Amino acid sequence: MVAITHGHSDHIGGIHVVLNNSRPRELGVGALPRTESIEALMNYANSLGVRVVRHNDAEILELGGIRAEVFSPPAAWVASSQARNNHSLVLQRSAITGATRAQRRN
Repeated sequence: MVAITHGHSDHIGGIHVVLNNSRPRELGVGALPRTESIEALMNYANSLGVRVVRHNDAEILELGGIRAEVFSPPAAWVASSQARNNHSLVLQRSAITGATRAQRRN
């Protein structure tokens, strides 16, 4: 998974290159406004076969042996018409699973 924190241009400006070069299965997002640049990014991700998934608070993500908890945004949060810091996807890595440690030994 590749994640973008929020929709400001300095946070999504180079994401097209990252998506093209890494081809993740998922683009994780928070509450994003439906601006022209965000819509173009979502369409580009979809054209590469990358699923765009909104994550919300209280979710636990298992990411290749790393567990992360989503702290924000709340599920009911509605983005305003422009990108704001308050729309941010906030994750905290909470643990590395035993499987990853075992894989590193092999």
